[in-house]
Amino acid sequence: GYAQPGETIQYTFTVTNSGTMNLSNVVVSDPKVSVKGAPIAAMSPGTVNNTNYAATYVLTQNDINVGKVINQATVKANVEVGNPISNTSDSDDVTLIGKNDPTVTTLKQLKQITLIKGGTLVGSGAVGDKIQYLFTVKNTGNVTVSNIDIDDLMISPNPIIVTPNQLIPGQSGTASATYTVTATDFSAGRVVNSAIVIGDAPDGTPVNDISDWDNPAILGPDDPTIVILTRQPSIALIKTAAFDDNNNDGRAEEGETVTYRFKVTNTGNTPLVNVTVTDPKPGIRVIGDPISIGIGEANNNAFRAVYVLTAE
Repeated sequence: GYAQPGETIQYTFTVTNSGTMNLSNVVVSDPKVSVKGAPIAAMSPGTVNNTNYAATYVLTQNDINVGKVINQATVKANVEVGNPISNTSDSDDVTLIGKNDPTVTTLKQLKQITLIKGGTLVGSGAVGDKIQYLFTVKNTGNVTVSNIDIDDLMISPNPIIVTPNQLIPGQSGTASATYTVTATDFSAGRVVNSAIVIGDAPDGTPVNDISDWDNPAILGPDDPTIVILTRQPSIALIKTAAFDDNNNDGRAEEGETVTYRFKVTNTGNTPLVNVTVTDPKPGIRVIGDPISIGIGEANNNAFRAVYVLTAE
């Protein structure tokens, strides 16, 4: 599987007396690990010892980021005549030709991050209302990913910064952004969008992922985030009346008129068309052609009506 911090590499050491003199006090050391095993008291020419020394190395996150562990041991021994001798280790990799190759242990890497995108409508979903987007980025691989940001051109022409923008395996970062609902969005009744997260692996290669919706009912990867814009049509009418006192005598008389005016307001979150006003009272005829009213708009000039007073 993929390498994880805390996992270990087990090293074994094979020491060979490849000379013609007896060796004594044979010691193996390795700057990367603590070698276990007492010095070999004596080795005659041609002797091989592969059981006396062993070592364990515990992987770090930095090792996994590099993708390999490289190290080399040293063996020292006293000889019958002359100064002590030493030699650096050779790898047991048969594909490496030559002497004294360092031992390389390759670590399997997984360069992977995931992006979850959720959207919350603030308001009723009318044009000009806001959608608050929350992004969660998680490092689901086994190497550190840095320089992380999010591209979402619908929301912003600039990259959206993730905090923190460097994540070790298992760590998460967040980002947020606000989007303003447009007339096109409202006509569609929803806002559908995906984002992409991009970062750098330790070796400089890009790591990216297309966002998935945070809706648990939607299964599968990389689902676009959908925010429903609820249409809530609503209208209000204010009717005012004025006695016309057509003969200016200060008294209401049969045949004089009352003039009605109507203020129509769009109090919902969707444009209204074919707006008309009717009045059930006999004798009243509303004058005015159908109109359209935008969101939040009011009209108090399009409709009026006149009623002629009766003796009753």
